[in-house]
Amino acid sequence: MHGQPIAFPPILRRGKPNECHGNCIALFDQDPTLIVMSGFGLADDNKWYHRSWCVQDADGEKLIIETVGVVFKPVMLGSTGSSRSSA
Repeated sequence: MHGQPIAFPPILRRGKPNECHGNCIALFDQDPTLIVMSGFGLADDNKWYHRSWCVQDADGEKLIIETVGVVFKPVMLGSTGSSRSSA
């Protein structure tokens, strides 16, 4: 099993509903400091969903940027990330 629990506080930058992947790519295009993450999130209905979110390092504090207004339980299993330096 890959991935680990996420302990960063989430913030909301609302995008299009049900478009977490596209919303994150749009943010990534606008802000080269972001990292786009893709993995699985456990929702309140206790189902796992394939998700994308962004991570920002703000003065040494990492922040999760949520784009659809649904905050999933902070777990990422088998997630991968992409930043400008690794793209």
